[in-house]
Amino acid sequence: MWRWLIQVSWFSAGKYKILIIISIFLIVEVIKLIGCGGAGSRFASYIAQEIGVDILRINDKHGDLNVDGRLIKAYEDVSPRLISQAFPWINRLSSPYLFVVAGLGGIVGTGAAKLIGKARKGKSKLIGIFTLPFSSENKERRIRAEEAVKDIERYYDMYFVLDNDGLVKHYSHVPINVAMSISAEVMKHIVLDFKRIFLKNLINVNVSGELGVGIGMGVGKERIRVAIEDALDSPWIKGEKKIMLFSGDIELEDVEPMVKYYDPVFVDVYRTKEYGERVKVTILTKE
Repeated sequence: MWRWLIQVSWFSAGKYKILIIISIFLIVEVIKLIGCGGAGSRFASYIAQEIGVDILRINDKHGDLNVDGRLIKAYEDVSPRLISQAFPWINRLSSPYLFVVAGLGGIVGTGAAKLIGKARKGKSKLIGIFTLPFSSENKERRIRAEEAVKDIERYYDMYFVLDNDGLVKHYSHVPINVAMSISAEVMKHIVLDFKRIFLKNLINVNVSGELGVGIGMGVGKERIRVAIEDALDSPWIKGEKKIMLFSGDIELEDVEPMVKYYDPVFVDVYRTKEYGERVKVTILTKE
């Protein structure tokens, strides 16, 4: 999305002379968040409300863009050129970084995520955040979701798969409605920390494909270590290579001695007082 910012400055020189300087800046929205399907649209709305990011919700009804699920499904296996012709709105997704969120398994969310991936590959940096349905929910839906991941692997630069089965195994001690909200929180922190910390460092970090993720909070004297252990205790941590993105009222010098034991491949800090006495860490992992 492109936005114009017009700045007007007034200067007086003597009694009658007034000089008006108008500066016009073209601002490019670096990130666009796309919610695909019903679940994806709800995730996108929550993330945008919490952190402020430009969004587009795609659904068969009540979306910013309403699409025909039958048409989406019919074009899943055609060429990028035909997809762009049938869905010209895909060509207007011109932000450098596209974050696509969806609950895989349905028709619209799964199909739209695949179409965007195929048509925008190589034109924008594609980062996907997806949930898989419970194995016990619907066998056909689960199979469709797992098949979609194979396509996503081909088209997306990076992607996260938050399997709902992990919620049942890992958070069996909490009510299901509370457990279900955890996925949305994790998505929010992924987008937030990419926006604040990681995007500017992508050139220095060789990472692609599927990533694991964990979010942790720590307080007290050992708050950095506590936050790390909390993040590593995640159902979606996969792989040994660790990227650690810290946020809090701390400096990189505070973190570096504490992370040596975990041998991360990359560490950075976003200085903020929004978490008070706490420290937050988002850990991305790779096989």
